[in-house]
Amino acid sequence: GHGEAGVLDVRRPRLVRASTPPLASASCGATHTLLLDRCGGVWSFGCGLHGELGLGHFESKTSPTSVTALSSVVVVGLAAGERHSLAICVQGRVLAWGCRKHGALGLPPLSPSDSGLALPRPVPGLVGRLAVQVCAGSDWSCALFDGGE
Repeated sequence: GHGEAGVLDVRRPRLVRASTPPLASASCGATHTLLLDRCGGVWSFGCGLHGELGLGHFESKTSPTSVTALSSVVVVGLAAGERHSLAICVQGRVLAWGCRKHGALGLPPLSPSDSGLALPRPVPGLVGRLAVQVCAGSDWSCALFDGGE
């Protein structure tokens, strides 16, 4: 997220300056970062090899870039896994994108060479459920629902 000559691997912390609206939260995966602005907009940057940036392609970005595929919804929560990402919409719907390894998105891989899902899409097994929080790890995802389950 530093944007210096396209360098993605920065070993020492540095201030990231970006022209985003005021931010509410951030979530970091292994090599990508998600930002949630105060209006419910989502921004991403870092490695996009598996589609984890949600930008519709598998390219990396060195500076925060608006996830325009989510511009029609208000996002209230984010989680960045190792190589995948999750979002909760204001209506409680969970969206996922990025690496499908081990079913991390709630979707099986299409083939052994499947790179991932480059655009956010609803998690089929959670449609109709009201999520209040999401978290993600290496190859897993978890959602907490309004009833506490």
